[in-house]
Parts: sequence; structure tokens; C-alpha cells
Amino acid sequence: MELPAKQTLPSLIRTALAEARDEALVERVAGAWTPTSSARLLERVENVASAIRDAGLEPGDRVARVAHNGIDWIVCDFATFFAGCVVVPIYPTQALDHTAYIIEHSGARLIFVDGAETLARLRETNVALEALWLISRRPGAERGVKLALQHLSGYFGRASSVSKTHLVTRRPGTIGRDD
Repeated sequence: MELPAKQTLPSLIRTALAEARDEALVERVAGAWTPTSSARLLERVENVASAIRDAGLEPGDRVARVAHNGIDWIVCDFATFFAGCVVVPIYPTQALDHTAYIIEHSGARLIFVDGAETLARLRETNVALEALWLISRRPGAERGVKLALQHLSGYFGRASSVSKTHLVTRRPGTIGRDD
């Protein structure tokens, strides 16, 4: 048996999402099943990948993700791959001493957090981290929601923090086909 040609993860993901599907993924939002099309999923992934690169992360950098199951988790993981970075998965109900150990020893330069409850748990670890992005959804986008990333610089273990919320938008040409 011959093996298929080698491909990068972003290339495999793009291939999988190339087929137009109205319901590539479905999740429960506010009690209702909400579909995400393959085109919308790819667009969100590219937008977040651009934001990761714009934040100064380079291929090989570590990006932690502390999130419950959902499409945002998939978007953050795929975007991390597209940016050439390495995902450090942390389940939000993991014991705090384990979470702190993983964050401290993974070399993560950025962490995605899926909400205020998860953020409150992470505060209890007192771990210093270069950057934290709180994932939230904003109503009013053409397809119902936009992903917003709230950048909380120096949030853990330092006296001050800077909070800046922005909607993620992609600038054409920021992330290449196999970046």
C-alpha cells in the first residue's frame, strides 16, 4: 500500500473545507442549534490566524487554549496551525496545579480563554503569561456573530493589565495558502 503525498495540517484543513457545506459544524447557541458553513469556518480560522501573526507570534511559538467543547475551540486550534504555531490544549476543568504547570512549562506566548468563568479559574493559578485573549461572540455580524478577542496583556502575576477588545478581521494576503 502506497502512502498519500505529504500535506501540512493547514493544507488538509483547507481541502476538507473546500467543499461548500452549509452545515460543516453545528453547535448549540442560546438553546438553538446554529450551523457554521465550511466557508464561514475557514474565514474565521484565517481571521484568527492573522491576529496571531499580527500579535508577533512566529512559526513554532506555543499557543495555549483553555476552552470548553465548541466551534470556537476548533477555530482557535485551526488558526494556531495556520499561523504555524503549536497548540497547547488545556481542558478548563483540569486541576489548577496541573493547569499552572502546563502553562509555566509549555513556553506558551499566548493563551485563548473561552469565557469569564474560565478566566476566573485561571486567575487562581497566578501564572505569569505574555498575552491572554478572551474569546467572545458579538451579535450583529452578517452571519449572526463575530469573534472578538479581548487582549489582556500581562494579566497574570503582574500589577497592571491592558485591555483592548477588537473584532477579528483579515487583511488579504496576511496568511498564505500553506503558512
